[in-house]
Amino acid sequence: MKQKLYFLTLLIAFTFTCLHSAHSIKQTSESRVDELEVISWRVTGSWSAVGVVHHLQIKNSSDKTYSKLKVRVCYESDSRPGNIVTTETGVLYVDVLPNSNKVYLKGGATLGAGSPIAKAVHFEILEATEE
Repeated sequence: MKQKLYFLTLLIAFTFTCLHSAHSIKQTSESRVDELEVISWRVTGSWSAVGVVHHLQIKNSSDKTYSKLKVRVCYESDSRPGNIVTTETGVLYVDVLPNSNKVYLKGGATLGAGSPIAKAVHFEILEATEE
């Protein structure tokens, strides 16, 4: 019984440490598509699960519609802040309307592996299909 209680105490302490460190990480973004600008974004993950991109806000300053965004998310570890430990690349199927500043993926979309100890610190749009 003491072992279970000890394990549970460690698990709770570890969870609060992860939650605390998530607030101190500076997130950055960029876009290789000149007309698209990532304003804000979130990526969450859990133990042995996928990464989920959600609440992705993109500003489109052109008269063109873009879709099929090829993106990359870079992660750093809590134990090695400032060092990218892994990246995930994938395609997000959204239609970014012309001259818009909108939030996409409110319900989330999967993008590779996720973990509560690897924090998403950089989000990048690599390519987008012009409609």
